[in-house]
Amino acid sequence: MSGEQVLAVLVASVCAVMLVRLLLPVSRRTQMDGLIRRQWVLTSGAVRRLFRGRADRQAEAAQAEQARQATAAAIERARRASRVADVVREGNVYKPEAFQKPRKPH
Repeated sequence: MSGEQVLAVLVASVCAVMLVRLLLPVSRRTQMDGLIRRQWVLTSGAVRRLFRGRADRQAEAAQAEQARQATAAAIERARRASRVADVVREGNVYKPEAFQKPRKPH
């Protein structure tokens, strides 16, 4: 089978599916659209994972590691700030002293 024949078969099959879709009632058409959409997402994801290069995987791993480090640094900064600040705790609620001062009347 040549490339032109494969392309012709693909176009004919897409046209046939579209024709069948037009003939279906609305409820069945909605179900069919959902099925096609789910299948497209699964197939395209599998193809992307299959052809994704080694460099992409390494870049993704490096980005994930950078995100983990940034998260750990943010947590540590928050811990240090809570130790340094004058914080009163009631259960698991932090109540800074600044919030307990009287406010100016407006």
